[in-house]
Amino acid sequence: MEGLIYQFPSGVRTYIFLPSAFMFFVSSFVSLGGLSGAFLLLPFQMSILGYTSPGVTATNFIYNIVSIPSGIYSHIKNRSLSLTIFSSIILGTFPGIFLGCYLRTVYLIDPTRFKKFAGVILGLLAVKVIKSIWGREEDEFSRIIGERFGLKAKIYLEKRTCEFSFPLLSIVSFFVGAVGTAYGIGGGAILSPFCVSFLRLPVYVVSGACLLSTWINSAIAVTLYSLLSKKTGVDSFPDLQLGLLFGIGGLFGIYIGSSIQKKVPERIIKVILGFVLVFISVKYLF
Repeated sequence: MEGLIYQFPSGVRTYIFLPSAFMFFVSSFVSLGGLSGAFLLLPFQMSILGYTSPGVTATNFIYNIVSIPSGIYSHIKNRSLSLTIFSSIILGTFPGIFLGCYLRTVYLIDPTRFKKFAGVILGLLAVKVIKSIWGREEDEFSRIIGERFGLKAKIYLEKRTCEFSFPLLSIVSFFVGAVGTAYGIGGGAILSPFCVSFLRLPVYVVSGACLLSTWINSAIAVTLYSLLSKKTGVDSFPDLQLGLLFGIGGLFGIYIGSSIQKKVPERIIKVILGFVLVFISVKYLF
């Protein structure tokens, strides 16, 4: 097995098959809820692989860029990609990306401080996911047949109509864009639970929009981190080889998860995801 160990440009030494295998397993599950799996990839890189420089955040975004397109395609095919939700999210996250890159390369360089920051974010996310398990009935999968933009945006589904505050989602997305970019997740892992828990939108409608916005935000964030690495001297340049291997595993995993999403009960996804988040958050904080 020693011959299968490879040293990546970032200094990480691990089995060549491990990055793809790990993210295939993770993404095939979490993509059921509209997440790419990047929020679990970051602690894996830091705690298991020992990759703690700011470049680990940019490597997370490389994973998103490579892996997410398969999930977007699946949602388009299933007619479950909401353009109103996507537009509201991207309007807020786009300016937030610049703030997040600045925070990560100036105030959150130290890995110990960054782990505390990550623990708080994951803990808040866990609370939102677990709280959303109770209090309302599960939503059955329903295709989108029409949408209407406005301050109160509407999504017309086959079985019912949903509405949400377009400005509210954009404002929240700005702060999530800053935090998500600093953490390396693109914001989808926070916005998906927010849309489901607070805006009462079906997880099946939210998933595609969150994946698409995460993909676009990740491409912008990688560019900014790479430029900042040259300008500031901080090691925020991504490990392209490692990110590509993570992405290949996620590419197949996200497609599988997005394809079978309509067959899996929403509550089951939330229960398992919530407890995984609690475990990681407690580990980082204490």
